[in-house]
Amino acid sequence: MAFVPQHVVEATWMKAATMDTKTARALQKKSGKFQPELIGFTIGWTHKLRPDAVGLALYIMVVVFEMFRAAGVKTRKASEHSVMEHWKQSAELAAHLETTGAVPNTLSALSLPTEEPHVLQYVIDALTEVPEDDPVELTANEFWHLFATLKTIVDTLHDASTTSSALRD
Repeated sequence: MAFVPQHVVEATWMKAATMDTKTARALQKKSGKFQPELIGFTIGWTHKLRPDAVGLALYIMVVVFEMFRAAGVKTRKASEHSVMEHWKQSAELAAHLETTGAVPNTLSALSLPTEEPHVLQYVIDALTEVPEDDPVELTANEFWHLFATLKTIVDTLHDASTTSSALRD
């Protein structure tokens, strides 16, 4: 069962889209303390990509962290073991989707294996959207790599979380 309902996903990404640079940096700093293993994983697995692709991944990661926080989810720190287990599954899924010809901007998280379909749909939308004011056009390889990386974040956070049933969909 999802911990982050769709209305929280929507409210959080809309709030993040209007954040000024100072607020965004403060949020990034706070995120480092919230989930250091996931921050290290994201930086480690994206550092060879173009800087704007890395920046997009870090931005999406912080927004995902905020979605869990805004939903009132209590999250313990993720372990390296848990992160790597989810990475293996996410990388296999991304490779399968890519080799079977899945089109990134037509992916639906509701048809993918995840406990957080609304959050994962945000990830997909954020990776495929090319806003006019700050365009980051990803190559196919970058998309699938970031998809696997960020799906790992979503699934690991879900597994590290607990919340009251009143906050769930």
